[in-house]
Amino acid sequence: CLSVERAVYTWIWCWPQSFKKFLERVDGTPMKRPSDSPVDVIVRLFAVNKFFQALGFALLYFAPFGPGAAAPPRVFPVVVGLSLAAVGQALNVGIYKAIGKNGVYYGYKFGIDVPWCTGFPFTLGLAHPQYLGSVMTAYGLVLATCTDAHAAAGYGGLAHAQALL
Repeated sequence: CLSVERAVYTWIWCWPQSFKKFLERVDGTPMKRPSDSPVDVIVRLFAVNKFFQALGFALLYFAPFGPGAAAPPRVFPVVVGLSLAAVGQALNVGIYKAIGKNGVYYGYKFGIDVPWCTGFPFTLGLAHPQYLGSVMTAYGLVLATCTDAHAAAGYGGLAHAQALL
């Protein structure tokens, strides 16, 4: 599921007209209603993809250990993990508020005006606050939920996959 978003972003970045032509072919389907902009379709597609990402995390968390998998036994990793996730989500929400969905989902590649922003989170001096926020959220959630048994089984690799893919 992680690679779906990256593939779509690459398609849009490199070949936006090809993506628009694809959307013309699927117009009137559940994927694209007649009034949808390309960005609306991307938002819908990524919402479905996020559901499957969350489902994948949950299955990998519970499957090896059953539904009674214990919460992490120590408070410190939970506090640090949830703090990382909270800061990551603050960056993501800040991006949405600053440039909106048209900015987040490359609307300018389709001729949609996207305002140039210099406020939060761009005031933090971070080159890519949205990507940093996503990575912080992934690592934070894995850290907050990882038991010793999960760590031994490689559960921490989920955050690496999220960051790299």
